[in-house]
Amino acid sequence: MFGVILMKPRKTEIKFNKVGPPEISSIISKLEVTKATGFDLISSRAIKENCAIILPTLVELANLTTRCTVFPDKLTIARVLLLYKKRL
Repeated sequence: MFGVILMKPRKTEIKFNKVGPPEISSIISKLEVTKATGFDLISSRAIKENCAIILPTLVELANLTTRCTVFPDKLTIARVLLLYKKRL
């Protein structure tokens, strides 16, 4: 039974809505400036302080990424840290 299910190709479609400046600006406003930088080494403070300048580019980048369904390899990287807790 599972062989039959696995052999059937499934068509899955995910649709993304275009984002605009208000959505990206809202995300930027929620960034915490005390957090460490990511792999790109750009601080949240720099993003917030330069929001008006970089906003059009970020909107275009977000829409191109979802429209073309191509995500930069570096955006698929996650940093996972194991935190061990003391046993009580």
